[in-house]
Amino acid sequence: MFSKKGFVIFIVCLVILTDLLITGCRPTTAPTTYTITATFGANGSIHPTGAVTVTEGEDQTFTITPEDDYQIADLVVDGQSVGAVAEYTFGDVTADHTISATFEAIPTPPTPPPPPKQ
Repeated sequence: MFSKKGFVIFIVCLVILTDLLITGCRPTTAPTTYTITATFGANGSIHPTGAVTVTEGEDQTFTITPEDDYQIADLVVDGQSVGAVAEYTFGDVTADHTISATFEAIPTPPTPPPPPKQ
């Protein structure tokens, strides 16, 4: 029925077709990604910073660090304050987001008044 050459070609085609049936014959597409825009004010930083690309469904953590003699004043995520937190994680990302940190000087304690003279 088949020559040796024809039989080899038949087997190769059968292997290729079997692989296509097992893995599916669907085109691959690039994963969906979203952007988290991270900004910060003077006297501190946020890491990572700038436009951070995140694959759909992934988590992305940001670390907020004040400079010496400063503290975190506020962290605003998507326009809403989340308080003075040093770390924030966007879980299961399915949309673009924003995150912004502000900092303030650590208040110095008031100087106690001198003792009364006698």
